Amino acid sequence: NFSEFREIFSDETLAYGISIDIGIQNILFIDIVGSTEYYKNFGDTEAFKTIRKYFIKVNEITKAYNGVIVKTIGDAVMLSFPDPLEALRCSIKLISTFDGSDSEVPLTTRISINRGSCLAVNLDTLIDYFGQTVNVASKLQTFTDSGEISLTEEFTNEPSVSGYLR
Repeated sequence: NFSEFREIFSDETLAYGISIDIGIQNILFIDIVGSTEYYKNFGDTEAFKTIRKYFIKVNEITKAYNGVIVKTIGDAVMLSFPDPLEALRCSIKLISTFDGSDSEVPLTTRISINRGSCLAVNLDTLIDYFGQTVNVASKLQTFTDSGEISLTEEFTNEPSVSGYLR
């Protein structure tokens, strides 16, 4: 869960067939809203340039809040944070950054966050996170609109998060 490890040892993976219980994680999914329409309106080349800038900004913001990018799935990004309050603060920064008003990256996003135990596994030659915590965070995107952050009860029940939200 350390960005430095992922940068320095980007080619390292777990042994085949091994999974590691990495304990409680705060899993965040951020997804661009309307990306299909964006590609249609601007064409693949221009859209790709914008999406690349989006990924760079997501990475910079994630690092500033001590999180890591676990993987990208199309234009969605899965992030992990050891500290739940950092995950929440990062999500607020991400939503405010990608509110459609930036002329360089005029995109809007939605975010979902869940908290719980995860396994680290090898998937497509990279270390990936797996388990119910990840599944719920991902599925919560379905109920999240542009500019919204959806949080699970498991996440909001964490004392630092509930205190911050109060």
